[in-house]
Amino acid sequence: MTQQGRTGWWTLESHLAVSPGPDGRASRDGVWVGPVEVEQMDAVTTWSEPWDVPDGYTVWRVGLAVTSTNSDLGTCDVVVQDEDGRLYTAGRFVPYGVEGIETFVQCGVSEEPLPEVQNALVLMPADAEPRYVRVESSWSLSPYYFRLPVGT
Repeated sequence: MTQQGRTGWWTLESHLAVSPGPDGRASRDGVWVGPVEVEQMDAVTTWSEPWDVPDGYTVWRVGLAVTSTNSDLGTCDVVVQDEDGRLYTAGRFVPYGVEGIETFVQCGVSEEPLPEVQNALVLMPADAEPRYVRVESSWSLSPYYFRLPVGT
């Protein structure tokens, strides 16, 4: 890898975790995230039609409470990390049109107040268990990202 490649990765990729404080929320640059809710979904319905989860996989709903005073930030990616360190990005390989589910979470100040809880869907292999939820934004938060434990 070239020096330019290493420098670009170091400044643009999420590699410095921001963990939650005693109140269960992680904060940086005017954004507070947490606590996290993660639950396995038994059924997913999109536009009033059932969606079949592929064999060998499970779908998880990730709910995040986000507050913000950061006007430079828009949306953030939601990524679930399993017990082996593998990463699964919300919104990939799952259907659109599920009521109350978004592909990204709003992390910046918007014209409308942020919802109390923002939800995303994550598809994972059936043998993977969510361990952490990562909230990241390559352009605005990097190299930092929020890292919230599941189940605490």
